[in-house]
Amino acid sequence: MEEENLTLEPNMQAVITEAAQNESGLNGYLFENCAMENIPFENIEFHECVFRKCRLPSCRASNTYFCGVRFEDCDLSNLTLSDCCLRQTELSGCKTVGAGFPDSVFDGVAFRNCSGRWTNFSGAKLKHARFEHCGLPGADFHECEFRSVSFGSCDLKETEFLHTSLKGMDLRSNEIDGIVLAGPELRGAIVTPPQACSLARLLGLIVK
Repeated sequence: MEEENLTLEPNMQAVITEAAQNESGLNGYLFENCAMENIPFENIEFHECVFRKCRLPSCRASNTYFCGVRFEDCDLSNLTLSDCCLRQTELSGCKTVGAGFPDSVFDGVAFRNCSGRWTNFSGAKLKHARFEHCGLPGADFHECEFRSVSFGSCDLKETEFLHTSLKGMDLRSNEIDGIVLAGPELRGAIVTPPQACSLARLLGLIVK
Protein backbone atom coordinates (compact mmCIF):
# COMPACT_ATOMS: atom_id res chain seq x y z
CA MET A 1 0.00 0.00 0.00
CA GLU A 2 1.58 3.27 -1.16
CA GLU A 3 0.50 5.88 1.36
CA GLU A 4 1.00 8.78 -1.05
CA ASN A 5 -1.81 7.31 -3.14
CA LEU A 6 -4.29 7.36 -0.27
CA THR A 7 -7.01 10.00 0.04
CA LEU A 8 -6.72 11.89 3.32
CA GLU A 9 -10.24 12.20 4.76
CA PRO A 10 -10.73 14.47 7.82
CA ASN A 11 -14.39 13.53 8.41
CA MET A 12 -14.30 9.80 9.09
CA GLN A 13 -17.77 9.65 10.66
CA ALA A 14 -19.52 11.32 7.72
CA VAL A 15 -17.80 9.11 5.14
CA ILE A 16 -18.47 5.86 7.01
CA THR A 17 -22.07 6.81 7.79
CA GLU A 18 -22.74 7.60 4.12
CA ALA A 19 -21.11 4.35 2.99
CA ALA A 20 -23.27 2.41 5.46
CA GLN A 21 -26.42 4.08 4.18
CA ASN A 22 -25.49 3.28 0.58
CA GLU A 23 -24.00 -0.15 1.42
CA SER A 24 -20.96 0.88 -0.61
CA GLY A 25 -17.22 0.40 -0.28
CA LEU A 26 -14.37 2.64 0.82
CA ASN A 27 -11.11 2.22 -1.06
CA GLY A 28 -7.78 3.91 -0.43
CA TYR A 29 -8.67 6.29 2.42
CA LEU A 30 -6.40 7.63 5.13
CA PHE A 31 -8.20 8.53 8.35
CA GLU A 32 -5.90 10.32 10.80
CA ASN A 33 -6.71 11.77 14.23
CA CYS A 34 -10.42 11.19 13.60
CA ALA A 35 -13.08 10.06 16.05
CA MET A 36 -16.53 8.52 16.04
CA GLU A 37 -18.18 7.07 19.12
CA ASN A 38 -21.10 4.70 19.63
CA ILE A 39 -21.98 4.72 15.91
CA PRO A 40 -23.46 1.58 14.29
CA PHE A 41 -22.59 0.63 10.71
CA GLU A 42 -22.82 -2.49 8.56
CA ASN A 43 -22.41 -3.87 5.05
CA ILE A 44 -19.32 -1.78 4.23
CA GLU A 45 -16.19 -2.97 2.46
CA PHE A 46 -12.91 -1.26 3.43
CA HIS A 47 -10.05 -1.85 0.98
CA GLU A 48 -6.49 -0.58 1.42
CA CYS A 49 -7.43 1.97 4.08
CA VAL A 50 -5.36 3.30 7.00
CA PHE A 51 -6.75 4.36 10.37
CA ARG A 52 -4.07 6.28 12.27
CA LYS A 53 -4.55 7.59 15.81
CA CYS A 54 -8.30 7.30 15.41
CA ARG A 55 -10.88 6.69 18.10
CA LEU A 56 -13.85 4.38 17.53
CA PRO A 57 -14.94 3.52 21.09
CA SER A 58 -18.21 1.63 21.47
CA CYS A 59 -18.91 1.62 17.73
CA ARG A 60 -20.76 -1.43 16.40
CA ALA A 61 -20.29 -3.02 13.00
CA SER A 62 -21.68 -6.19 11.47
CA ASN A 63 -21.26 -7.90 8.11
CA THR A 64 -18.37 -5.58 7.33
CA TYR A 65 -15.29 -6.51 5.30
CA PHE A 66 -11.74 -5.23 5.86
CA CYS A 67 -9.02 -6.10 3.33
CA GLY A 68 -5.49 -4.71 3.36
CA VAL A 69 -6.42 -2.32 6.19
CA ARG A 70 -4.05 -0.93 8.84
CA PHE A 71 -5.04 0.35 12.27
CA GLU A 72 -2.15 2.28 13.84
CA ASP A 73 -2.23 3.58 17.43
CA CYS A 74 -6.03 3.58 17.47
CA ASP A 75 -8.41 3.43 20.43
CA LEU A 76 -10.86 0.62 19.64
CA SER A 77 -12.08 0.14 23.21
CA ASN A 78 -15.47 -1.58 23.38
CA LEU A 79 -15.68 -1.64 19.59
CA THR A 80 -17.80 -4.57 18.40
CA LEU A 81 -17.21 -6.21 15.01
CA SER A 82 -19.62 -9.14 14.79
CA ASP A 83 -19.82 -11.48 11.81
CA CYS A 84 -17.14 -9.43 10.09
CA CYS A 85 -14.22 -10.49 7.92
CA LEU A 86 -10.66 -9.14 8.23
CA ARG A 87 -8.09 -10.21 5.62
CA GLN A 88 -4.45 -9.13 5.37
CA THR A 89 -5.16 -6.53 8.05
CA GLU A 90 -2.81 -5.22 10.74
CA LEU A 91 -3.50 -3.68 14.14
CA SER A 92 -0.40 -2.03 15.60
CA GLY A 93 -0.19 -0.26 18.94
CA CYS A 94 -3.96 -0.29 19.29
CA LYS A 95 -6.12 -0.36 22.40
CA THR A 96 -8.84 -3.03 22.15
CA VAL A 97 -9.88 -3.19 25.81
CA GLY A 98 -13.34 -4.72 26.01
CA ALA A 99 -13.62 -4.93 22.23
CA GLY A 100 -15.53 -7.80 20.67
CA PHE A 101 -15.00 -9.75 17.45
CA PRO A 102 -17.58 -12.55 17.94
CA ASP A 103 -18.08 -14.99 15.08
CA SER A 104 -15.76 -13.00 12.82
CA VAL A 105 -13.17 -14.34 10.36
CA PHE A 106 -9.49 -13.37 10.58
CA ASP A 107 -7.28 -14.38 7.65
CA GLY A 108 -3.69 -13.18 7.54
CA VAL A 109 -4.23 -10.69 10.37
CA ALA A 110 -1.50 -9.40 12.69
CA PHE A 111 -1.92 -7.85 16.14
CA ARG A 112 1.27 -6.12 17.27
CA ASN A 113 1.89 -4.32 20.57
CA CYS A 114 -1.82 -4.09 21.25
CA SER A 115 -3.47 -3.69 24.65
CA GLY A 116 -6.52 -5.93 24.69
CA ARG A 117 -7.67 -6.83 28.18
CA TRP A 118 -11.06 -8.62 28.04
CA THR A 119 -11.14 -8.65 24.23
CA ASN A 120 -13.78 -11.11 23.00
CA PHE A 121 -12.96 -13.41 20.08
CA SER A 122 -15.57 -16.06 20.94
CA GLY A 123 -16.66 -18.17 17.99
CA ALA A 124 -14.15 -16.53 15.66
CA LYS A 125 -12.22 -18.34 12.92
CA LEU A 126 -8.53 -17.36 12.80
CA LYS A 127 -6.22 -18.45 9.98
CA HIS A 128 -2.59 -17.35 9.61
CA ALA A 129 -3.12 -14.88 12.47
CA ARG A 130 -0.29 -13.53 14.63
CA PHE A 131 -0.33 -11.90 18.06
CA GLU A 132 3.01 -10.31 18.93
CA HIS A 133 3.83 -8.50 22.19
CA CYS A 134 0.16 -8.06 23.02
CA GLY A 135 -1.49 -7.75 26.41
CA LEU A 136 -4.56 -9.99 26.33
CA PRO A 137 -5.27 -10.84 29.98
CA GLY A 138 -8.81 -12.06 30.46
CA ALA A 139 -9.44 -12.24 26.71
CA ASP A 140 -12.00 -14.75 25.42
CA PHE A 141 -11.10 -17.27 22.70
CA HIS A 142 -14.00 -19.55 23.58
CA GLU A 143 -14.93 -22.02 20.82
CA CYS A 144 -12.57 -20.50 18.26
CA GLU A 145 -11.14 -22.27 15.24
CA PHE A 146 -7.36 -21.84 14.99
CA ARG A 147 -5.34 -22.58 11.84
CA SER A 148 -1.70 -21.45 11.84
CA VAL A 149 -2.24 -19.05 14.74
CA SER A 150 0.73 -17.89 16.83
CA PHE A 151 1.21 -15.96 20.06
CA GLY A 152 4.62 -14.43 20.74
CA SER A 153 5.59 -12.71 24.01
CA CYS A 154 1.96 -12.07 24.90
CA ASP A 155 0.23 -11.69 28.26
CA LEU A 156 -2.41 -14.43 28.23
CA LYS A 157 -3.03 -14.58 31.96
CA GLU A 158 -6.58 -15.72 32.76
CA THR A 159 -7.38 -15.86 29.05
CA GLU A 160 -10.09 -18.35 28.07
CA PHE A 161 -9.46 -21.05 25.47
CA LEU A 162 -12.37 -23.30 26.41
CA HIS A 163 -13.22 -25.70 23.55
CA THR A 164 -10.46 -24.22 21.35
CA SER A 165 -7.70 -26.60 20.29
CA LEU A 166 -4.15 -25.38 20.93
CA LYS A 167 -2.55 -28.30 19.11
CA GLY A 168 0.86 -27.42 17.70
CA MET A 169 0.87 -23.97 19.29
CA ASP A 170 4.11 -22.80 20.91
CA LEU A 171 3.19 -21.03 24.14
CA ARG A 172 6.67 -20.91 25.67
CA SER A 173 7.25 -17.16 25.29
CA ASN A 174 3.87 -16.19 26.73
CA GLU A 175 2.49 -15.59 30.21
CA ILE A 176 -0.25 -18.20 30.62
CA ASP A 177 -0.92 -18.26 34.37
CA GLY A 178 -4.56 -18.90 35.12
CA ILE A 179 -5.67 -19.64 31.56
CA VAL A 180 -9.16 -21.09 31.40
CA LEU A 181 -9.77 -24.39 29.63
CA ALA A 182 -11.01 -27.89 30.34
CA GLY A 183 -7.76 -29.73 29.64
CA PRO A 184 -8.10 -31.47 26.26
CA GLU A 185 -7.45 -28.17 24.49
CA LEU A 186 -3.79 -28.46 25.55
CA ARG A 187 -3.15 -31.69 23.67
CA GLY A 188 -0.19 -31.09 21.34
CA ALA A 189 0.63 -27.60 22.65
CA ILE A 190 4.29 -26.70 23.30
CA VAL A 191 5.09 -25.36 26.79
CA THR A 192 8.08 -24.99 29.11
CA PRO A 193 8.57 -27.36 32.07
CA PRO A 194 7.47 -24.65 34.58
CA GLN A 195 4.41 -23.95 32.48
CA ALA A 196 3.65 -27.68 32.39
CA CYS A 197 3.71 -27.79 36.19
CA SER A 198 1.35 -24.83 36.36
CA LEU A 199 -1.01 -26.44 33.85
CA ALA A 200 -0.96 -29.83 35.59
CA ARG A 201 -3.89 -28.84 37.81
CA LEU A 202 -6.06 -28.53 34.69
CA LEU A 203 -5.32 -32.18 33.98
CA GLY A 204 -6.08 -33.29 37.52
CA LEU A 205 -2.42 -33.97 38.29
CA ILE A 206 -0.64 -33.44 41.61
CA VAL A 207 3.02 -32.48 41.17
CA LYS A 208 5.28 -33.11 44.19
